[in-house]
Amino acid sequence: MNLNNLNRVKKKLLLLLIILLPFAAMSQTGNVKGIVKDDAGQAVSNAPIKIKGTTIESKTDSLGAYELKNVPYGNFIIIIGDENNFNASENLDVHDPEVILNIQSRTGGMENLNSGSIEIPSISLGDDELRGASSSNVSSVLSASRDAFNSAATFIFSTARFRVRGYDSDNFPTIMNGAVLTDISNNRSEFSVWSGLNDVVRTRENSIGLNQTNYGFGSIGGINSIDSRASQQRKQLQVSFAASNRTYDNRLVLTYGSGVNTKGWSYCLSYSRRWADEGFTPGTFYDGHSFFGSVEKQINTKHSLALSAFAAQTKNGRSSTNVQEMFDLAGTNYYNSFWGYQNGKKRNAVVGQNFQPVVILTHEWQIDSKSSLETALSFQTGKNKVSGVDWYRAEDPRPDYYRYLPSFDPSRGVNPSAYISDSTELANYLSQNESARQINWNTIYEANQLFDTAKYVIANRVIDATRYGFNTIYNNEINDNLTLSAGLSYQLQDINYYKEVEDLLGGNYYINLNQFSDITTLSDPNVIQNDLNNPNAKIYKGDRYGYDYVAHINTSSLWAQTAFKYDRVDFFFAAQLTMAGFSRTGNVKNGVFADESFGDSPSYNFTNPSFKGGITYKLNGRNYFYANGAFIKRAPLFENTFVSPRSRSLVIGDSLLTSETISSVEGGYIYRSPRLKARATGYYTQFSNISDTRSFFHDDLRTFVNYTMTGIAKRHAGVEIALDANLGQGFSAVAVASIGQFIYSDRPTATVTQDNKDTLLATGEVIYMKNLRVAGGPQSAYTFGINYRSKNYWFVNININYFDNIYVDVNPVRRTLPALEYVDAGSQNWENILGQEKRDGEFTMDISGGWSWKFDNKFKSLKKNAFLVFNLGITNILDNKDITVTGFEQLRYDFISQ
Repeated sequence: MNLNNLNRVKKKLLLLLIILLPFAAMSQTGNVKGIVKDDAGQAVSNAPIKIKGTTIESKTDSLGAYELKNVPYGNFIIIIGDENNFNASENLDVHDPEVILNIQSRTGGMENLNSGSIEIPSISLGDDELRGASSSNVSSVLSASRDAFNSAATFIFSTARFRVRGYDSDNFPTIMNGAVLTDISNNRSEFSVWSGLNDVVRTRENSIGLNQTNYGFGSIGGINSIDSRASQQRKQLQVSFAASNRTYDNRLVLTYGSGVNTKGWSYCLSYSRRWADEGFTPGTFYDGHSFFGSVEKQINTKHSLALSAFAAQTKNGRSSTNVQEMFDLAGTNYYNSFWGYQNGKKRNAVVGQNFQPVVILTHEWQIDSKSSLETALSFQTGKNKVSGVDWYRAEDPRPDYYRYLPSFDPSRGVNPSAYISDSTELANYLSQNESARQINWNTIYEANQLFDTAKYVIANRVIDATRYGFNTIYNNEINDNLTLSAGLSYQLQDINYYKEVEDLLGGNYYINLNQFSDITTLSDPNVIQNDLNNPNAKIYKGDRYGYDYVAHINTSSLWAQTAFKYDRVDFFFAAQLTMAGFSRTGNVKNGVFADESFGDSPSYNFTNPSFKGGITYKLNGRNYFYANGAFIKRAPLFENTFVSPRSRSLVIGDSLLTSETISSVEGGYIYRSPRLKARATGYYTQFSNISDTRSFFHDDLRTFVNYTMTGIAKRHAGVEIALDANLGQGFSAVAVASIGQFIYSDRPTATVTQDNKDTLLATGEVIYMKNLRVAGGPQSAYTFGINYRSKNYWFVNININYFDNIYVDVNPVRRTLPALEYVDAGSQNWENILGQEKRDGEFTMDISGGWSWKFDNKFKSLKKNAFLVFNLGITNILDNKDITVTGFEQLRYDFISQ
C-alpha cells in the first residue's frame, strides 16, 4: 500500500470512530460449504440450512454435505434445521471466496440439558478440505469451536470454587442482548438475576482471556455475550423436571418459543421453580421462581426491535462459616449455627431474599452486508436482603461465638447455655447436646417479653439498587483484511444501603440507639444516637434503623478495535477510555460523626485508558501460535474508597485514592483437526494499586474496626492445557490441566479506623504479606474424562479430578509489627504467625449420562417433532468429605497471648 492510500485509510478510520457510520466497500461474495454430522458422527441428511436475514438457503444431501452460494462478505448467523427442529445456530464470517464450515449438530434436535451448558457447534477442517484450500491463505482460528478447558472450568472445576487464572469475578463482564449486565458497585456479573432461566440463555459467545471480540473491550478474563431475544429461541414447548440433593431438591422449567412468523413477530416465555424444604446442610431451605418474557419484531431485512424482561425471585436459608473447633464438636462438616428449634420446627435466622428484575430494549440495524449497529437500553431495580439477629445490651445469641467455646479462656467468658467454666466439661457438653450448638429461640422470646423494649430483633441488611444502562456496538468489515468494531456505553446506578426490622421476636418495639458508642464519650449523650434527626426513635416492623446511605455511581466507556487478517498472520489492537465517578449521600446523622455522616459527600472521578492487542501466526489450517497483551486501568470501588460508609463519608485519603493497574500477557499454541483439538496457554498478570477494606467487630474496643489496605499487589502466573480427542466408535477423551501460582508480590499498607470514635488507630501500617498465596479456591486443578455417545442416542461421561494448592486466606492484622511485639524473632511461633496454612489436595470423580427418544419414530400420527430426554449426573461419586475449597483466618487477633 502506497503512502497516499495509507493516509486515506487513516482518515476513514478516524471518521468511523467519531460518528460510527459504515464505510461503503466493494461488494464481494463467497461460497460456503461443509458437512453436517450429529453427536455420534453420523451424517445428517435433508437438513435445512439458511442464512438468517437473507433468502440464501439449501439442504444437506445424503452424505450431509451442503453448499450456500453467492453469500456476501460479512458476518451472519447460519441456522441448521427448520423452525420445528432447530438443531443449531452459528456465527458465520465470510471473507474468502470459499469458506469451509463443518458442523456437529445436537442429537435428535435436542440439546444437552446440563444446567447452564453452552451448546456451541464444533467446527473443523477435514483432510480433503485442507488439500483443496489455498496453500497461501489459511483460515483464522474459529473462536466458536468448543473449548475443552472452558467447559471443564465452568462445570467440573466449579464444584471446588475454582477461579480461572485465580481472577475475581469482576474480570469476566457479561453482555445480554447488547446490554451490559454488570453491577458497577463491584464490577461483577449478576448471574443471580437470571438464575433458573437456562433454557433461554443458551445462545452465547464466550471470549477467553485477552482474545479479540466484536461486542466489547472485555477484561483480562474475557467477556461473555448472551442472546436471549425471542428470535433466537427455538419454536417449541419444552418441559423439564430435575431432582437433586444440592442447594435445591426439585426444579421445574416451562419454556415456549413461537418462532418467527410470516409477519416477522416472535415471542418466548419461560418460567422455572426451584425448591427444597431443607438442603444438604441442616436448617437451610430454598424457594426460587424465575420469569422470562421476550417479544421481537423483524421490521424488515435491516431492522429488528426486541423487548426482553426477566427476574429471579429467591428466598433461601443460609449456612454459616465455622471454625474447625465447631466442626469437631458437632461431629460433622455440615454444622450450621444459624438455626434453632422454635415450636418443634427448625428456624433459620439468616435468610437471603433477592428480586431484581431487568428490562432490555434492543434495536439491531443491519446497515448493509458489511456493517451493523446494535443498541440496547436497560433498566434494573429491586432489593437484595440478608437477615440476621441483632441485639441491644443483651448476651450474644450466637451459639458459636468464640467466647463461648472451650478454646477460649474460661476466666474471661463462659457459654450462657451451660455456664460451664471448665474447658473439657464444656466441650463434652457441646458435643453431646445439639440444642447447645444452635440458636435458642425460646430464650430470645423470653428476654423480649421481660422488657417493654425488645432486646433482640431479626434485622434485614438491605441493598436497594436501581440502574440505567445504554450500550451501542458497531461492526464493519472495511475490506478483506480489515474489520472495525467500536462501542459506547453508559451506566448510572443508585444503591440504598440500610437496615430494617423484619421481626420483633415477641417484643413491642426496638430503640434506634448505638450500643457500641465509646463509653469514654458518654458525657455527650448524642453519641448513642444512630440518627440525631430522629433521636430515641421507636422502631417497628418494616422500619429502618442503624445506618442508611446511598451510593451514587456512574461509568461510561468508549472503545474501538481494529482487526487485520492476512494469509499467515492475524493481529488486532483495541483501546478503551473509561470515566467513572461516585459519591455518598447519608440519610441519617450519626451521633458519633455528626459532621461527616449526613448529606452529600464530594464526588470522586477517574479517567482511565486501557489497551490490548494480539497476534496469531497460522502455520497451516491446524497449527496456530498466538500472543496477546493488555494494559488496563480501572477506578477503585466505592466500597474500598469510603472506609466506613455505614457511618460517615471519610475516604482513605487523596494520596491513596488511585486507580488499579493491570498488566497481562498470554501466549500459546492451538491445534485443530477432526480427531484432536488441543490448546496450551501460558499467562502472566500483575495487579497493582489495589484497595481492599475489611470490617470486623473488635471485642476490646467494642466496635467495628475497618482495616483498609492500599497498595496491594498480586502476581498471577500459570499454564492451561486442554486436549479433546475423538477416539472413534463413539468414544472421546478429554484431559485438562490448570497449574497456577497466585501470590502477593508486595507489602501493602493499612489505615485502621473504628466506628465508635473519630480517631485513627493506625495509618501507613506495613502488612507483611509479600510472597503469601492469594486464597479463593484451588490454584491447580486437573481432570481426565472418557465420554461415549451411542448411535442410539444415549451417552455416558466419567471424569476423574484432582484439586491442589488450596490456601487459607490470611489475616493482615497478625502480619504487622505490633502483632509480633511479644514474639521471639525466628521462633516457631514467629513462623506460625507469619506463615500460611495450606490444605491437602484431594481427588473426586463425577459420572453423568443421558438418553433421548424421538416420539415421532414411535407415534407416526404426531404432526410435530417431540422428544423425551433423560439426564443423570452424580458429582463426587466417591463421597470425598475431606475437601476444603476455601477458608480464612479469624480477623480477631490476641496480640498478647499469641
